[in-house]
Amino acid sequence: MTNCPQNKTKIDHISIEFKTEEQADFDYKKLVIIDYLKTVGIRLSNATPRYMNKFDSGFLLYSSFPEFEKKPKGSIKYFKNKIIKLELSGSQCTIIELHKSGFYRLFELSNKLVGVIRRLDICYDDFTGKYSVRRVEKDYSNKLYKPASGKTPLPDTKGKGANKTWYLGSFSSAKYLRVYPKYIEQKIAEHDSRYGKWFRHEVVLKNQGVIFIPNEAMLNPDEYFLGAYPKAHRKLIKNVQPRNCQREAANRVADSLFPKYRNMRKQYGRTASVLSKVLQDDELLFQGIKRGGIPERVKLPDIVDFDLVKISLTNLIRNDIEVRGSHNDL
Repeated sequence: MTNCPQNKTKIDHISIEFKTEEQADFDYKKLVIIDYLKTVGIRLSNATPRYMNKFDSGFLLYSSFPEFEKKPKGSIKYFKNKIIKLELSGSQCTIIELHKSGFYRLFELSNKLVGVIRRLDICYDDFTGKYSVRRVEKDYSNKLYKPASGKTPLPDTKGKGANKTWYLGSFSSAKYLRVYPKYIEQKIAEHDSRYGKWFRHEVVLKNQGVIFIPNEAMLNPDEYFLGAYPKAHRKLIKNVQPRNCQREAANRVADSLFPKYRNMRKQYGRTASVLSKVLQDDELLFQGIKRGGIPERVKLPDIVDFDLVKISLTNLIRNDIEVRGSHNDL
């Protein structure tokens, strides 16, 4: 069983820059970084990142497990053999957390290669619905987001109704907060227990010369999430059980498998019903139609606890059956 860091928040994006002094140093650091990515299940694609800015070459990164991420996200970029910039997306950060060492190996690598964290996104997921966008707006009015000194940043919103996202600070600032309904972004079905209750609070920290983000933040994101807005965030993570990243990963895999179950039912459900009626032996029917092997698009990560995947997917299917039963759609 994988031992994950006992944090209540998680890293959802990280960007690290490594400077090099000469060609040999550049080649060494590049090799060490790519080897590390391979060992945690992240591979280089042949595609070039869309936004290169000052960098003259680079590659998009894929998760080796398509059930976590089907499109390339994250990147490694190079600038004249003098700078290497590594950017990892949310799903890639999830894969790193699933390994026994969590972010510790990346922390050691960054220390060894003198890396500088340029951006760090730390998120807290509320599954109770208690800390919704409406609650955050109320807390802002009660001055819980007021800094110890200086002016309180003005909030902004995008979207309307249930799909409203709340921002504090600007995208160009060294620190800003984003709160939004994650259940809508993830297209969670109404019968899912997370529907209407899953809200994400995401702190984005940027090292642009105003603040410094130490490598230790990779090991203790709770501290930096709390430090960003102490009054408001203290109640978020107080008395909350540490995250179970194995369960989160299992839910993610189950969420990706559930549409395949529904597609199979839609395409072959009626035919299977007829065959079942004739054979009157569902076990024989299933043994007859299933095939060996795993399609490339359904490659499953072996670092996930499949007992937890089974529980999560079983719950999704049972809820789906109940909903269809209530609509007489069996």
